[in-house]
Amino acid sequence: MTATKPVGIGDIFESTWGYGQTNVDYYEVTAVSPKGRVKIRSIKKRAVSDPYGPEVKVSPIRGVFCGPESGYKKVDYDTMDGEPWVRITSFSGAWRVHTHGPDGAEPLEIVAAETGVGYGH
Repeated sequence: MTATKPVGIGDIFESTWGYGQTNVDYYEVTAVSPKGRVKIRSIKKRAVSDPYGPEVKVSPIRGVFCGPESGYKKVDYDTMDGEPWVRITSFSGAWRVHTHGPDGAEPLEIVAAETGVGYGH
């Protein structure tokens, strides 16, 4: 199954994780091989709501890297909707987030919810 749009440099992937709380990590694609494998780097995020509430809205900061570039990773595709995802560790993955509306013209702000400081574990 193929994605609705091929994975490209600059695409953002999101990973949510945690037990008793939700944490969000973002990754940006930095390279794509001729066979479609990708290199990614962790990027910083910013709070777009009160960071001290029980739920914080966060958004990635494109191009502000906070980790080393990965080796090439295989891109897999969700069996339900065909959207791409990348394995981060043996027990976690990150899914591409949409950065434009259905017509491709309107940029969308990427926002996810995570547990606020002092809440959860």
